[in-house]
Amino acid sequence: MATNFPTSLDDFINYVDGTTILEAALLNDMQFAIEELEAKVGVDSSITVTSHDYKIDALEEYTIYDSGWFAVTKANSYTKTHNLGSQILEVTVLQAPDDGGNPDTDLIHKEYWAGISAIGNYGPGVRISSSTQLVITAGESGAIYYLNTSGADVAANSGHYRVIARKIA
Repeated sequence: MATNFPTSLDDFINYVDGTTILEAALLNDMQFAIEELEAKVGVDSSITVTSHDYKIDALEEYTIYDSGWFAVTKANSYTKTHNLGSQILEVTVLQAPDDGGNPDTDLIHKEYWAGISAIGNYGPGVRISSSTQLVITAGESGAIYYLNTSGADVAANSGHYRVIARKIA
């Protein structure tokens, strides 16, 4: 019997000592199945990209920084230490008005990639200053800009930001 693994699972028979004569072909099939399993799992620090060891190591390197909510005012900068070890990041800045509401439900968001700054008159600008830090700058004319419940434009002098950064390389 040749192994079916990894496309399907093998179904081995239980043998009893003293009553079953094992042939070399059976032992070779079992050995081959074990070798296939070892190849699939991989050795420690495997460089084989299809091995589970390699894939798990890659997942462990997938890290995210979350600043939590912090208060901001217009025309100010805030340095955040992310410790992701890269300047190639996907950065999302969540914004919430400073109106006594809940930032987790009253949020507005903007996304930035890899250090592209969007500093302007309203809302946050992002600058990735090093492999461990980024700088968020609130707009000169308003920390956040949003539509209120009546649909009117609001340029708020203060509010809250939450920065979420993901290392992409």
